[in-house]
Amino acid sequence: MIYDITRPTPPEMPTLGKGLETQKLLLSQTSKDMFQPEHPMLYAPLGAKISGAEFQYPSGQWLEPCGQISLLCADSGNNKGQYSLLVEAIMHEELRSDQEAINKYVEWQKASHAANKKDKPVEQDLCIHVMPSDTTRPGYLKAQMAAERHGGYTTFIDLPEAVMLDNLCGGHKQMTQMLRLIHDRARYKALRATVDGITGSAILRTNISMASNPTDIRKFLKYNLLDGTLGRIAFTYKPRGAKRDPNIPVIGQFDEGFYQELNNRMAPLALCKGRYVIPQLNKVCKRLAAEICEYADLTDNDVMWDMAKRSIVASFKAGCVMWALNNMTWTRAMGDMVEWLAWHGIWSVWAVMGDMLQKDSDIVSTESGKTGPANMLDSIEGNSFNEQQLDALRQQLGKPTGCLQETAVSMGCKRLYRVFCSDGSLYQDREISEEEVIMDRLELQKLRDLPIEGVAERLGLTVKHHKALCPFHDDRHASLSFKKNKYKCWSCGESGDTISLVQKVLHKDFLEATKWLADENNIILSDAKSTQKDCEATLRSLVEEPSPLCTFDASRFERFFERPWLNDEARRFLFDERRLDPRVVRWCRLTSWKDKQQVAWLQTPYYDREGKLVGIQNRNLVKGALPRFRFPQGSECSIYNLPVLNLLKPGDTLWITEGCSDCWAMLSACHKAIAIPSATLLKRKDAEQLSIINSQLSIEFHMFPDRDEPGERLFMQLKERLPNIVHHQLPPDCKDFSDYYLSRR
Repeated sequence: MIYDITRPTPPEMPTLGKGLETQKLLLSQTSKDMFQPEHPMLYAPLGAKISGAEFQYPSGQWLEPCGQISLLCADSGNNKGQYSLLVEAIMHEELRSDQEAINKYVEWQKASHAANKKDKPVEQDLCIHVMPSDTTRPGYLKAQMAAERHGGYTTFIDLPEAVMLDNLCGGHKQMTQMLRLIHDRARYKALRATVDGITGSAILRTNISMASNPTDIRKFLKYNLLDGTLGRIAFTYKPRGAKRDPNIPVIGQFDEGFYQELNNRMAPLALCKGRYVIPQLNKVCKRLAAEICEYADLTDNDVMWDMAKRSIVASFKAGCVMWALNNMTWTRAMGDMVEWLAWHGIWSVWAVMGDMLQKDSDIVSTESGKTGPANMLDSIEGNSFNEQQLDALRQQLGKPTGCLQETAVSMGCKRLYRVFCSDGSLYQDREISEEEVIMDRLELQKLRDLPIEGVAERLGLTVKHHKALCPFHDDRHASLSFKKNKYKCWSCGESGDTISLVQKVLHKDFLEATKWLADENNIILSDAKSTQKDCEATLRSLVEEPSPLCTFDASRFERFFERPWLNDEARRFLFDERRLDPRVVRWCRLTSWKDKQQVAWLQTPYYDREGKLVGIQNRNLVKGALPRFRFPQGSECSIYNLPVLNLLKPGDTLWITEGCSDCWAMLSACHKAIAIPSATLLKRKDAEQLSIINSQLSIEFHMFPDRDEPGERLFMQLKERLPNIVHHQLPPDCKDFSDYYLSRR
């Protein structure tokens, strides 16, 4: 799923489900307010306990779970210190062995100073796994060479303050280079002169965790915003709460029972040796790449895209650790957690550094950033917009054009404008008032084709030789030029077409500007309210006075689902009672109407897999009223939501529900789903279609049968056609999935 990273609150962490018991055990020792911010920090020390294992990334490259660099960012006194206790618990065995190694090295130093040159003892390798926080670069490289000679194990270092990186890297100027080598598990290619002669270089296998407050980290990374450093550091940010909590946070006891259970759960990490391919993890990473690319296109932010690509790598390495911890077994909960780690990391970076990434990097505020990724659509004047504006904007920004299409959906007293890419994935919802209307494209084109120089003169501009004084700044040299029926100021950069020129000069919104242009040029525009009334009257006549033909005439209904409209009763039913996601309502193209008795009806279209309208169901929105459902003559209501099959990929899960309502709930819960119209009758045609779907798509089928005899009977019928369908049991107090969905909202 795509998390909303534009909000000031962090994306909510999924439940620590099956396969994440070790993480749950560790977090049980921290205060509850630190569960979410500290969880991403666990994988750096846990990954350091794996050596001799490689995992294939979707690119084909083999990666080790080293090179993880994580940062816990929170205000001072916000319980960051609890993480150090978890590090000591995870690495307690390594810390004990490290102390023995340091004692041996100290003994060698004493002996070497006491002996003469001929009798000087052979230097001991300093084999330590957990580096001290004040390690210098020479000491770090020496320990890395020892680690390479002794099997290539991964070292770990926990820095209480991020500024201590400079000491480890040999200075701030060397920090970017050192972090790049650590992140990429590269060899430090340098020859170092010491008192003992020239020594070699080493492969840097290290995981690093750090802590900082927003003010210090912003100053520390002030000059590293665009050099890749931010992308290599996996941020996790804990914002200051809206209310001050007077309670002292309570942590665990770290008793002997805890350590015994922890050792047992971490034991599989030492057994993870060799090369592995985790198909489920690679699938999650590919989906993440597609979703983040889509989000980066919307925000039109290359900086975010560059950082996001590395966040996928960090999430992949964390997923490898999860898999190894769970005895090399993958679970769905792990996939959800990997996705969350990536989105949480992106959100954290933008929550702390977002304003710096959108401004001149020389300007640094002492407060964390208040804004998320900028929306590309915000540069469009007014609230409504259309395909031509989007293409013009993308062309202006150097983006490919012609790949967007738009759909307008009326929802109550507001209109939501949804932009899709060609594969049907969501780009953005835009909100405009009901008085505004998504005008006919031909009408809009007429307004845009008006001679722009004539429009400019009507606005009071003096045009000579295709130029005029720019009204948007104090212009004295006619910087505003007109070409190809567009305008552009070569001084302040303002540009656009006839409509945007009217908007900016007269300070009108999009609809007011179009009306002004239409009135000035005697162009008649359609009226939104009268059009809606006419559509509702026509729809009423089609349902109540059907055609004498027995076949369903889809062409008579299709136009009503192009611009769906929801009355008050429908909005109350869908959003207040059912609590559905508005995106699901728009995906399903639900609309509403009232009959002659002013009874409200919800209209649900049924489409085949190719998107052809094949049937309509009308639901009475008056509780207890009869008839409950009405169907236009010849309407064929078979399997519901078949277009979702076009979004499935091999290995995906498809949920089968009973009835449209359960399907809407399942979709709102972020699961792909279809619905059988009735549990009492599984049509032969529907059963055959399910068999075809099963044979064509390599997907998994799951179902929550209703808690009644018809529901279980339907599952058994489906089991005959889909032998591998998985049965899920509803809680005793839930009669169907809709109840279960509402109970968890």
